[in-house]
Amino acid sequence: MGDAGGGIVPRLKAMRILLIYPYFLDERLHAEDVGVLPIGLYYIGALLKDHGYDVEILNWHDINKRPHEIEKTLKDKRPAAIEAIPGKEKVAERLYSRALSYFPDHRAYLGLGIIKQKERKYDESIAVLSEARKYYPGSEQIAICLGVSYMNIGRFDDALKCFRKFPFSQMAQTYATACHQAIGDHERESSILKRLDT
Repeated sequence: MGDAGGGIVPRLKAMRILLIYPYFLDERLHAEDVGVLPIGLYYIGALLKDHGYDVEILNWHDINKRPHEIEKTLKDKRPAAIEAIPGKEKVAERLYSRALSYFPDHRAYLGLGIIKQKERKYDESIAVLSEARKYYPGSEQIAICLGVSYMNIGRFDDALKCFRKFPFSQMAQTYATACHQAIGDHERESSILKRLDT
């Protein structure tokens, strides 16, 4: 039995959360792209702090050069598991939306678009990602995510417009092949497949 202040909610509120950027390590990332934290991440941190969480932001864009620091940092900081937060998809959706109300952050747009896809709310995903393309017209990730949402509602021509902007992207061209197959354009499907094989 706990005391009056020791219930489950206070324990959750005291949880320490580490926001680590970037979210994944990718060989294609350049130091100049990830050396500065996106402002949307600060908004997410601020929102969590507003709700009583102990939040710290770490920039690990070059952690592969200091792998020994990973274990040491996690041991010293002792963050709680994010899975302990109930309804984490809804929390993430709220955080991304809050971040976007302040600044058109690339990762917030992408994250919100993906969540809408997972919820099968493809029209909402399309709306979010279409807005994102106004700010990030050269983003392959946003274009592909938008194209996938179009594919899920059978708008293959619109999906192809997204994928064609990245003719040297294997992922974009793989999806483009699926679109051509769906609309019965076997000549273009075959042409892309040959190019992907070379």
